[in-house]
Amino acid sequence: MKEDYIYEQTHNYVLDVYNADRKKEQEEYERQYKEWQLAEEKAAIEYELKDLTKYGWEEEYRTPSQDNDEDDGWTVWIKKVEKRVKREIVIEQLVVEVRPIYTYEEYIASKPIQKLIRIFMAKTMVKRIKRDRLKKEKEEQQKREVSERSERALMKTRILGRIPRNGYIHNGYINY
Repeated sequence: MKEDYIYEQTHNYVLDVYNADRKKEQEEYERQYKEWQLAEEKAAIEYELKDLTKYGWEEEYRTPSQDNDEDDGWTVWIKKVEKRVKREIVIEQLVVEVRPIYTYEEYIASKPIQKLIRIFMAKTMVKRIKRDRLKKEKEEQQKREVSERSERALMKTRILGRIPRNGYIHNGYINY
């Protein structure tokens, strides 16, 4: 009981409230900072995406059909779409006057796929490098074997002085 009384007398409750308020302010500041960072990242990505036309769309410049038209022309984007109708393929053209661009959500959805593609490409590159290195080593080994065989055949011909009339050299050996 006496300890509780001493704690009550000596404890600074104002400091506890002050620290709790500062902690709440710090958490709020960090939350706002993260939101700001995400908004800045989204704005930067959207800025980069604004010049990137969606896959399959082609830009075409059209001129006015009348000579007295004040407009010099306009740009449209065209996409050819194939549809299968009763065993026949029908090609339709979609035409829009607003540039079809990727959205931030589409960009975020493509990130895991891009990561997997990059991993796959790295693996195939490593395999190709290993395959090329093994192929080169094998070719060098074959060249060494061929040169050794020809040297042995040359040594045998020097020892014999000549290749016998009915003999021939095969794989570095004189055969009769």
